[in-house]
Amino acid sequence: MNPLRATSLLFTAAALAAPPGHALSLHQAQEILFRDNPDLAIMRLEVERSEDQLQEAKAAWLPSLDALGNYSYTTETSHLKLDLPIPPPNGTSIDKAIGDHDKVELGLDASYAIFTGFARGHNLDAKRAGIQSREAQWRGARNRMSMRLAALYYAWQLAGSQAAYQEKVLAHARDLQKQLQDFVRAGTAVRSRALAAEANAKASEVQLLAFQNTRDSLAYEVLDFMGDRESAALASPDVLARDTAAIPEPAWTDGDTAQAHRPEAEAIDQSMAQARFGSQALSGQRLPQVFGLAGVRYANPGLDLAGDEFMPYGLLGLQLRWNLYDGSRNGSQRKQLEVQTRVLQEQKRKLAQEWRKDMITSRLQYSRWSAQFEAAKASRDAAEAAASDLKRQFEAGVATGLDWLEASNNQARAEMMMEQARTMQRLALLQWEYASGKELRF
Repeated sequence: MNPLRATSLLFTAAALAAPPGHALSLHQAQEILFRDNPDLAIMRLEVERSEDQLQEAKAAWLPSLDALGNYSYTTETSHLKLDLPIPPPNGTSIDKAIGDHDKVELGLDASYAIFTGFARGHNLDAKRAGIQSREAQWRGARNRMSMRLAALYYAWQLAGSQAAYQEKVLAHARDLQKQLQDFVRAGTAVRSRALAAEANAKASEVQLLAFQNTRDSLAYEVLDFMGDRESAALASPDVLARDTAAIPEPAWTDGDTAQAHRPEAEAIDQSMAQARFGSQALSGQRLPQVFGLAGVRYANPGLDLAGDEFMPYGLLGLQLRWNLYDGSRNGSQRKQLEVQTRVLQEQKRKLAQEWRKDMITSRLQYSRWSAQFEAAKASRDAAEAAASDLKRQFEAGVATGLDWLEASNNQARAEMMMEQARTMQRLALLQWEYASGKELRF
């Protein structure tokens, strides 16, 4: 079987299996995209991971509780050796073993960082900024993928329009073929004209199969991009919800204010804030740090080194740490964060330039497609009138079949161009809204 015909039959079968009256709108496609797209799911999980990192940073404000146990054995025992000058004249000499060979110790310690050079607070602020950056990246990805979904969806719609146009061309060619066959049987036309009409109809059928294959391939691309795992029948070209209504004139506004608050810009701002807080946390590590410790012990021997029994006791401690030299590691890390901030600033400036350019381009495209729609509409009206007159003239024998066929095809082509212009208008408007920072909701 011809591969093009096989593909068309496959999608036709999927359409027959789909629920009756069900049509996939752009709104439904966007809902499926948000629900099932794996890239968006991964970014959502990244947000959850950054939230867990915030909880990890908060743990620095809580005390640490550690249980410990220790057993040691020494080959020699401790000794106490003293030479005292009393009683005179010979004094007293002491040489005595203290304790035994092994030591057992059990304990529980609670430690707390009393002062860390404000590093904990800055680190917490950095983690919060990281969460906001991840969330903004996720929202920006949703908007970016919505724009791509719309482009694929409208490409699918345009391919469907081309296939519908070719179906009309094929129908016109078959009508002409049938008319000429009737004329041949009536003896008013030569057989070669009927054969030429039949060849033209077969050529139109081949072109229709090619257009249908393009349409069906785009249908699968839309479904694959959405990430839908359940509704395979939605890929059928027969369940595409077409939107050919007139578009109200958009209220063109300056998008600079919206751009400043769009998710991509917010993500960059929060990333810069995260780098700034990280640099401040590193600066805090250069200050003295104070740690407190409280614990209990149960050991043999305990504080009574001469004894051989378990003894409970407690301990309190205070420790001061101040790193005086680390090989310039801290300074190098802070310089890296400063460079990262400058890189993010340049990225934001580049994106702002691209957004402004896209706003200007999409607005120009909208105007051009509006003019094309009006021209295609006028062409359709003229072709419709011409096709009607040429059909009557052809039936009366004063016009050729090719003239009638060409007029009919011109009418169908103009209708396709009208639908194409409407679709491209919608796409240009969506591109402007995306570039101006608006959330795309279909």
